[in-house]
Amino acid sequence: MPPKDSKAKPNGKVEKTEKKPPVTPEKPKGKVKAEQSPAKKATPKATPRKSQPRSVEFKSLATDQGGTIPVDVGIEGVSGQAIQNKFGTFGQLVNLQAPDKFNVVKTVLLDDGPYQGYQAIIIKPAQPFRFLELDKEIRARVYKEYFACKGIINEPIVLDGKRSTNKEAYAKSYADGNKNRVALLAVCKEIKSEATEILYTQTLKFDSTATLMDFLSSLETEQRARLQDIEIRNFNRATARNTLNLLAEATNLKRVHFDFGVSTETDPGKAAKAFHAETYKFFKVLGASKEGGPTAVVEILNFTKSAFAPKEGKNTWTEEMVEEFKEALKSKVK
Repeated sequence: MPPKDSKAKPNGKVEKTEKKPPVTPEKPKGKVKAEQSPAKKATPKATPRKSQPRSVEFKSLATDQGGTIPVDVGIEGVSGQAIQNKFGTFGQLVNLQAPDKFNVVKTVLLDDGPYQGYQAIIIKPAQPFRFLELDKEIRARVYKEYFACKGIINEPIVLDGKRSTNKEAYAKSYADGNKNRVALLAVCKEIKSEATEILYTQTLKFDSTATLMDFLSSLETEQRARLQDIEIRNFNRATARNTLNLLAEATNLKRVHFDFGVSTETDPGKAAKAFHAETYKFFKVLGASKEGGPTAVVEILNFTKSAFAPKEGKNTWTEEMVEEFKEALKSKVK
């Protein structure tokens, strides 16, 4: 039997075929990817614009009454004719404005009178408060609360600023609470008279005699005469005389308070002599308007112990020394 790898020839001989060594099959190549064209950049979409609300001008509706009315009624356009919209209905914008609260109550159809068949909108305006019908004592309490600094009655009003335009002293922190506070004086003559009296009873506090002089210079003589209570933090000799000469016109003064800078003397008598030399005209002029004369002016002066600060190493003043100073001052002004 011929071997498996042999072949028979025509002459009957068997030829042995050459056996080939086994070959590892090659891994089939993957499909060649087609060249990709670069991706086109997407065109950015424009940001849609927000629709702007259309500007509407309102015309004040005419009234039959003379003068002002509580609620102003404005209508769109000039003619007052309703405008047809895209839905086929008609519309008209109405604007209601008032300085005080009001209520839109209802709408009614008028069935008689010159406006028979007309439709009206009923508005309830705020009712004015009859302030002047209150007792005078109650009104005075209201004024005190209204003018109180920081809402605290008898809290001093500190003049701590200067206006950028004319450099006049003004109460900056007091104005921050309500810049239009004194506008109350413009309501009517009766309120102006009552409120002005309360306003000028407020304690006014100044950081120095220089600031007080700036303030007094900005007032009319009538306004200076109304001042009643003044506090001065620093008594400055350079400006004290002129300041107190102006303050002498405040004929209703009930109190003038000093914190610092009155004297560096240790002897109350010498301190009184030096103080009188700077302020003698103040005592003379203001004393002429007081029942007790210049001596009564000394009584309205108030000094802290810190107002008398002896040079370093000297004893500080006591309350008794302050009283001794005032007694010595009385003897000087007589």
